[in-house]
Amino acid sequence: MVTPLVACDPIFATQYRQTLAPMPTSTCVGAALAASPAVATVGPLSGNEFGTDGPGFRVALRDSLAGPWPTTVTSRAMPDSTLRVTLTYTYLGIASPTATQRQRMALVARQLLATARAACAPASPDSVECHGAGVLGGQAGACRTAAR
Repeated sequence: MVTPLVACDPIFATQYRQTLAPMPTSTCVGAALAASPAVATVGPLSGNEFGTDGPGFRVALRDSLAGPWPTTVTSRAMPDSTLRVTLTYTYLGIASPTATQRQRMALVARQLLATARAACAPASPDSVECHGAGVLGGQAGACRTAAR
């Protein structure tokens, strides 16, 4: 008798979040992303995907160091009448980004969020927060090498 061996590689995400005020529409955020030279294509998300916290877009990046992982940008209306925009990179534990790739991911994420801020809510603060997500709260060091 042969016993099948089943393995599972955990999924992780690195998220970059920015709050925009006054609250712009998600349509404005999508149009700003599509106009960015860093973005090859923008399409709608097909549903609630891992690491996302609201409606949004699937984004294909032109930068090969920052873009081999699935990338999404979601938006969520917050109780204080702001819009939290989150750019999420997802990856398997076995295919985690290197320190150099994480630095590039952070740079591209911050550029895209700055593009959305400038187009949709230019008076918003430019602060971006980085968070790890996934198994046991995310992968250790997900944000450690991110440019601050």
